[in-house]
Amino acid sequence: MLTALTISLGLSLRARAACPVVPGARHAVTALVDGERLRLDDGREVVLAGVLLPRAPAELSGTGAHPAGLTAGSGAAAELGGLPETGTTRGKPAPATWPLADAATAALTQLTDGRTIDLGMIGRQRDRYGRILAQVTLTAEPSHVTESGLRLAARGAATTSTGAGQPDNPVWLQAWLVRNGLARVLPAPGLKPCTEALLALERQARAARLGLWGNVAYAPKRSDQPKELLRLQHSFVLVEGTVLEVAERRRTTYLNFGSTWYEDFTVEVDTGAGAVVPAGIAALSALNGRRVRVRGWLVYRGGPMIPVNLAEQIELLDATP
Repeated sequence: MLTALTISLGLSLRARAACPVVPGARHAVTALVDGERLRLDDGREVVLAGVLLPRAPAELSGTGAHPAGLTAGSGAAAELGGLPETGTTRGKPAPATWPLADAATAALTQLTDGRTIDLGMIGRQRDRYGRILAQVTLTAEPSHVTESGLRLAARGAATTSTGAGQPDNPVWLQAWLVRNGLARVLPAPGLKPCTEALLALERQARAARLGLWGNVAYAPKRSDQPKELLRLQHSFVLVEGTVLEVAERRRTTYLNFGSTWYEDFTVEVDTGAGAVVPAGIAALSALNGRRVRVRGWLVYRGGPMIPVNLAEQIELLDATP
């Protein structure tokens, strides 16, 4: 059953100001290509930089948002939560739809189809396929989004202090999707201020169990369950746990979450390209004994591992000792 959800789509001026962009061109959206890609009136495509909408692993192939080699049948490529991988599993057909993928796509279509957007440029401006990478702002605020099975933020929960609901009230699209639990934050080079603003909104959505955060498939995983994590290879996941050891090498620092580094969950931090130190600490060595949340693409390196090359991929979850 469809429920009409009337919500304010404007986000606080403070959150938008935290993501400084260079104004780009204004375009009309002619179609939604997939979860994060919009087709513009000049035929080009724009990618919603810094966010990842729910989508089955097979659909990730070719989007530029995943490690090379991810295909529908890539081992334990199920996207989160121990759900069956695309295709078949144990001789049974996989689910025809992915949790909240259709709902998120429908909501984004309602938000953007035929509407005018402004492109904001920060960081890389093209992906490897030549598509535009941008922060997207809707120039006018739709009055509501109608969708089934979605729990979105209450009206006024993420609005400007004045002018909410007005036709000229701009909407930072990535922020609205994250605040309503329809996308996870995907850190990318050059987007640090935007990523930090989006992470704050994601924490609000997760605490309120909005959108995908109300589905156990997307819940942060435990670092002390490496066998469960291995089922999620090639998936974008959030993992929480306590760092038991910080092992520094010449260009790499390893955060070990178990006593057996080659079997337990590990984070591989690439320090060769510069400092990758999360906010709140002076050096990676200070993470020893700290409880953290790490996000990224899970790979197999003897045990489950998330490669990290951006400080925003690691969040501190405990108070300073």
